[in-house]
Amino acid sequence: MIDASKNSGANTYAQNADFMRLVFASCVLFSHSFLIAEDTEANEPFVRLLGAHNILGIYAVMAFLIMSGYFVAHSLQRSSGSSRFLLDRFLRIYPGLLVSMIICALLLAPFFSHLGIAAYLRSNVGWSFVGLNFLLPNSVSSIPSVQFYGTTEWLGAIINGSLWTIPVEISCYLLIFLLYRLRLMSAVGILVLLGLTLAFQAQIFVHAGTKFISDMAFLLPSFLCGVLVAFLSRRFELDPLFASALAVLCVMMAMYGNLLFIFPFCAAYPIMYLATTRAIRLPDVRPLGDLSYGAYLYGWPVQQTVRALWPGVAWYELFAVSLAVTLPIAWLSWRLIEEPALRLKKRLKTSWRSANA
Repeated sequence: MIDASKNSGANTYAQNADFMRLVFASCVLFSHSFLIAEDTEANEPFVRLLGAHNILGIYAVMAFLIMSGYFVAHSLQRSSGSSRFLLDRFLRIYPGLLVSMIICALLLAPFFSHLGIAAYLRSNVGWSFVGLNFLLPNSVSSIPSVQFYGTTEWLGAIINGSLWTIPVEISCYLLIFLLYRLRLMSAVGILVLLGLTLAFQAQIFVHAGTKFISDMAFLLPSFLCGVLVAFLSRRFELDPLFASALAVLCVMMAMYGNLLFIFPFCAAYPIMYLATTRAIRLPDVRPLGDLSYGAYLYGWPVQQTVRALWPGVAWYELFAVSLAVTLPIAWLSWRLIEEPALRLKKRLKTSWRSANA
């Protein structure tokens, strides 16, 4: 998922944020290890402990979106709602995403196509996958003729099962930008939108909607709760006692099996307190760069490849090997793609300031 903290303002000190995002990305890999190795998440520890659908990786995604909402709200405030905000988001998401799709579709997929490498590369199926997912991320999850393992299993054909959150996050950015331009970007406006989302969410469970609508209804509250904490942080310093109380509430809700849908509301404040406090110092991984987005983009393809090359791999073996392979790839993605895109963003901002001076 995306890091907006690096240009979100001086009042958003967040030394712990990069480490937390890296932990969340690792949690996604951890949960996917069960799904990919065992074709089910039934044995994932959170599922066994809290019940069906309570997947650690899902909680990690919600935590990502909470942090995204917080930092993006500050970033939007600093940009005064200009079109620069949208360009910033584009340059943070799309360069890394595009390169990862090209690598998956044109370098990795040919080795798992029944057409053979040469015939696959002569066809346009790889480029079609890249183009469609560039225009609408996660619109296509598989490529004809490509099967990592098995013969007909749906799971073995998925190129990158992590991309389902990208269109949701992009929609969140567009929504908050629209609210700002309509002058509805206030705590009251966000609370009203949150209430409408919850009402719509309830209807989704009664009348099933499309996957994107269901995903949006499920994840939007996490983003909005992060935005609300950003509003609070502008007026008050985040309080450790209140954060601790809400963290205890999360544990209590987990004990009674009701954590999944209440999580954004009781976890947003503690997560952002931990991310921004100077009182607690988590390991400083900033010298390495922000590896979380690259880990998120490449974790699934790496895990699919490991399972294809290692039939019968256990979940813990898959997790260990995939993490060891994914993190260096994420570092390369940061150094070669994402960081240069951020530098371009800064140069464009400087040019705009000079032009308007």
